[in-house]
Amino acid sequence: MKNTRSFVRFDTYMKAQYFLKEKNRDWEECTVFKISRKGMGLKFYTSEKIKVGSTIQLKIFTSKESEKIIVKGVLKWIEEEENNFFGGIELNEILDESKWITLIHFIDNPLEERTKKMRSISPLRQVGKSSRPSPPQKVI
Repeated sequence: MKNTRSFVRFDTYMKAQYFLKEKNRDWEECTVFKISRKGMGLKFYTSEKIKVGSTIQLKIFTSKESEKIIVKGVLKWIEEEENNFFGGIELNEILDESKWITLIHFIDNPLEERTKKMRSISPLRQVGKSSRPSPPQKVI
């Protein structure tokens, strides 16, 4: 079978929230588990099925909850699994370079891992000490 996808998909794990234009509710939690420049696979933490064709606004959190990327799309498919739903959205617009670079930076670095890494990194400089290495010895 020939692959008809326009863009490569990548596995990921990014915290996100979604908003359904058709519903009169607040933002709800979800996880982005697949990503491409034109679509995303999502895990919805809800017991209520979302209709195929629903318009979804999505906030994807990058490094901090205050830093997010917002995209819009249409739900193309949905399946129930263990009291949650998995679905795929097609984005209204292809992700521009800025958003795409920001998102793919975190594909191999889920938020939990990034947080652990940030806590374990020691500062490069300490007060009163230079972080610059000493110059190489002159060879004669």
